Amino acid sequence: MPASPLLPHTHPAATLNLAGWEVAEHFGDPLAEIAAVHAAAGLIDHSERGRVLVRGEDRLSWLHRQVTNDILRLTPGTGCRALLLTIKGRIQCDLRVFVLPDALLLETSFDNGEWLAANLRSQILFRDKATVEDVRSATAQLGVHGPDAADRVRQATSLDPSELPIYGVAGTDALRVARTDELGEPGYELFAPAERGVELWDALAASAQPFGWQASEVLRVEAGRPRWGAELTPDVFPAEAELEEALSHTKGCYPGQEVVARMRDRGHANRSLRRLVFQGALPPRDAELVVGEKVVGHVTSAVASPVRGLVGMGYVRREVTADSVLSVRWPGGEAEGEVMSDE
Repeated sequence: MPASPLLPHTHPAATLNLAGWEVAEHFGDPLAEIAAVHAAAGLIDHSERGRVLVRGEDRLSWLHRQVTNDILRLTPGTGCRALLLTIKGRIQCDLRVFVLPDALLLETSFDNGEWLAANLRSQILFRDKATVEDVRSATAQLGVHGPDAADRVRQATSLDPSELPIYGVAGTDALRVARTDELGEPGYELFAPAERGVELWDALAASAQPFGWQASEVLRVEAGRPRWGAELTPDVFPAEAELEEALSHTKGCYPGQEVVARMRDRGHANRSLRRLVFQGALPPRDAELVVGEKVVGHVTSAVASPVRGLVGMGYVRREVTADSVLSVRWPGGEAEGEVMSDE
């Protein structure tokens, strides 16, 4: 099973399998890891995430034709979130695009990296001056998250990310930093050649608490951030997942655009991703959400948060209002649930 090259060095207390990759589950105390991210800064190894470089003089215009967001408006040092859709408008891949001086760095979930590289290569025509390279094995990726994250990155590296906008990127091939905020706190992803991974980890771990997948999932769900494989799956439309930041409604054609425009013009999706709070028990993924005897949705993620209690996310029919009380049912169990108000 592939594993992060940093695992033998970072010594997590437990590991787990993510789509064939062995990653750190926790470093001994997940609650302390969560608290550190909320209070100061935490450090996570993201070597398993997909990383793709797009080069060539047509790279911007070519990628612009493939994805949902406006790539042509981007300049070096900026970035955006974008989606790849099917022709029927459903999500195939969720990615972040960072514009470098001579390339585009695309970053995606742990189970979509190889697919992303292969899919994009298949879209290159003979006239397109663009190349696609899967660089996951050649690069290290570390995340630093928390209110003090920018300070910890500055202390450990030559980079000051404090002025970066969301999805902004700075640095050189030797070390880059990009802002993501994916866990509800200020957050930065650092990219370096693989051989520098241990050195970079040690420099950051001197002032940031290492944390693993377990704490990361709690932080993500607390913040209401969807991820591929949980909230984002091949049967989901962007409008259902509330991914407006990944869409441009003024750019030219891309696969699935007609469906996106039709759902926008209609004014709503039949269901939407909502934040949930539970009482009594923590439900599993795909537990039914019920009002009366009518199934109105299902759970996509649920965690026990030391800050918010039993919380999760799920898709709920649009007629279900905020603060609605739900029954949550699954084989062998039942709990109460409530749709949280937008914060």
